[in-house]
Amino acid sequence: MKTFTLIILTCSTLLGFGLYLHEVNKAAETKASVQALQTEVADLKTQVSEKEERTANLQAKLSETREKVVAKVDETTQLQAALTNTVEQAEASKKKSSPLADMFKNPEMKEFVKNQQRTMIGTIIDKNYSSFFTNLNMTAEQSGTLKDLISKKSLMDAEAGLNMISGEMDADKRIELTKKTKTDKDAVDAEIKSYLGEDGFKEFQSYEKTMPERMAINTFADQQGSGATKLTPDQQTQLVEAMTKERQNFKFSTDLYDQSKIASDPESMLSGENVDRFVAEQQKLNEQYLTQARGILSGDQYTAFEKFLKNQSDMQKLGMSMVKNMFAKKAN
Repeated sequence: MKTFTLIILTCSTLLGFGLYLHEVNKAAETKASVQALQTEVADLKTQVSEKEERTANLQAKLSETREKVVAKVDETTQLQAALTNTVEQAEASKKKSSPLADMFKNPEMKEFVKNQQRTMIGTIIDKNYSSFFTNLNMTAEQSGTLKDLISKKSLMDAEAGLNMISGEMDADKRIELTKKTKTDKDAVDAEIKSYLGEDGFKEFQSYEKTMPERMAINTFADQQGSGATKLTPDQQTQLVEAMTKERQNFKFSTDLYDQSKIASDPESMLSGENVDRFVAEQQKLNEQYLTQARGILSGDQYTAFEKFLKNQSDMQKLGMSMVKNMFAKKAN
């Protein structure tokens, strides 16, 4: 009897211990599952956080893009309005006049062009005066001040050009405007001289004399990019120096690069005969540029440069044709 009771107790004990082990194992499995779930939750939180960050970045980019699109739409609307008004004014006008002049008589169009000029002039200054700023070891603040003064002077020429293109000026008014523009530019030069000092201003004047060639070569270099005809910085410097020397030694019959002479007598300097002669002589000067370029550029670079000068010449002829028409003496 005791033995039977002992067996029953032993079995009960073993069964209880077995159930205990089963529950322990279940608890361990449950704990492992919980830990796995916690890990998954943590991973999901990380993924959600990353997605939220990406979403925020995309929303920021979308907002920025939307603002740019709105700005472009506004700019396009402004241009369309200006063109519409120009067409309406041209149709309403019974007298014969230049379509280009009619366009620039429109206030909206003139303001639109002025805004584009400000942006373009800023880019041109950054591109073509950066080496000058570097040579003088100017800080960002110092170069910024000088850049503002250069921009101020350049915008005076742009403003005068727009007023002349509008066709609303007779010969006397054009002469008066040209002289006033020169006076205003001289005043800005005085500010630059005061800012840079005597020696610095002399360097500035010398640098400005190279600007036609510097702008041309920078444009040419940009067109070649990083391809087979890419220009090295040394090649660019050599071309600028060689072309500047050729131009300064070239004997123009009427040197339209000399702004001071144009300002003193624009009607005579920009007469049709003088403009045609200048264009022809510029072509001869381009041939001398090509002669100098042979010793600086490779074969492929030279071919590209020859084509570039041809395109520049065609653009110059177009611009000079406009100037010739603008200053042509009109019969009463």
